[in-house]
Amino acid sequence: MGRRGGGYYQIKEFYKYLKNPDKYKGNRPITLRSSWEIKVASWLDRDPNCIEWNSETIVIPYTFYDPKKGKYRKHRYFTDFYMKVRSTSGAIEEYLVEVKP
Repeated sequence: MGRRGGGYYQIKEFYKYLKNPDKYKGNRPITLRSSWEIKVASWLDRDPNCIEWNSETIVIPYTFYDPKKGKYRKHRYFTDFYMKVRSTSGAIEEYLVEVKP
C-alpha cells in the first residue's frame, strides 16, 4: 500500500486481497483515497448482502460558472462508491456513497 502523488492511496494489490472478487465491478487498480475508504471497500467485499460494488467508476458530469475566468467550465465528479445490496426486506437497492470523516 502506498500514497501516490495526488495524496491518495493507489493499492495495486488490493484486488488480489478481495475475498469475493467477483462482486467488484470496477476498474483496476482500485483507487481508494483514505483509510476510511479502504475499510468501506473491505466491508463491501465481505458483506453477504452486498451483491456488487465499485470504486470511482460512476462519473457525474457538471458545468459551473467560474467568475474569475468569466465563463462556464465543464467538470466531472467521481463518486467514491457504487453498491448494489439486498435490503432486510429482500429488495435490491442501489446506492452512490461518499465517504467523509
